[in-house]
Amino acid sequence: VTTLMLRNLPARVDRARLIQELDAVGFAEHYDFCYVPSDFSTGKAHGIAFVNFSTPEWADQFYAWNGSRRFCQQPPPGGPPLIVLKAKVQGLQANLRNWKASRVRRVKNKNLLPFVG
Repeated sequence: VTTLMLRNLPARVDRARLIQELDAVGFAEHYDFCYVPSDFSTGKAHGIAFVNFSTPEWADQFYAWNGSRRFCQQPPPGGPPLIVLKAKVQGLQANLRNWKASRVRRVKNKNLLPFVG
């Protein structure tokens, strides 16, 4: 397992903010895909994200790390806790195929596209 789905992210967490958080807490250069689905008309995030880590060990480390610390200032007062799950689509190439096959690939706003690095 290398791709994780993060649920219950605050709506203010966009792709740039998520990448900033991942890098700040020690995961810089250990992920190669990050996508935060958003409403294309407003740009507001749907509260979920998909992150593909470079190895299963880095995915495991994120999973373990998240259980003991706050991430993206989660949870907000009275809000649900962040949930980290195994994503249905696994691996960078599979995520890229999934993205390219999707109708959302027509999005022109570069801030709403996945990070691939």
